[in-house]
Formats: sequence, structure tokens, C-alpha cells
Amino acid sequence: MQQSVTHSDSLVAITSALILFHKQCPKIPKSAKNPFLKSRYADLSTILDIVQPVLNECDLAIQQHPTGEYGLATLLSHTSGEWIRSEYKMQPLESVVEKGSNGVPAVKAI
Repeated sequence: MQQSVTHSDSLVAITSALILFHKQCPKIPKSAKNPFLKSRYADLSTILDIVQPVLNECDLAIQQHPTGEYGLATLLSHTSGEWIRSEYKMQPLESVVEKGSNGVPAVKAI
């Protein structure tokens, strides 16, 4: 997995907001089941339902968007204008891409 992290010149306000977020955010339940691995996990909609109100209270916002062919950028921003951006580049799984997978290639972090 290749990753890069960049941020605004100052991180004072966003750091305080992140500390407040961690104090206020409740534990996220693992309510979804993975029958193949016989395990439980927290699905994305549950995570967002719990996290979004706390982010709002802390004046934080998260955005994600694709970059390049197999990249994902995440931007955490604060109302002060401070921000932290990370980008991950992934590599397709050749065997899955060759077989199809409904036209959507599977990727793994490199």
C-alpha cells in the first residue's frame, strides 16, 4: 500500500476537534455478519449513522473521492479551515480482474 498524508500549515483547531470527537464518539457495534468468514463487522451505513452527528458537533467533515485509476483520497476538514488529507493507492487483484467480478475490479491495498 502506498500512502501519502498532507495537511494545513496549522493543526491546532483540528487537533482539539479530533480530541473532542474521540471523547464523544460511542463504540460502533459490529452488527453485520460475514457468512464466509463466520465473523461480524460494522457496516458502512452503521458507522456513518453513528459518526456523522459527532463529526457535526465537533465542526468536522469527511470527504472521499477516487484519485487516478486505483486511488482513494480522504479529506478531514474543520470549520477553521484546517485540514488533513490522506491518499491511498491500491493494486488490482489480477485473478479477480481477469475473471470479471461484474465489471468492477477488486483491489487490495499495496
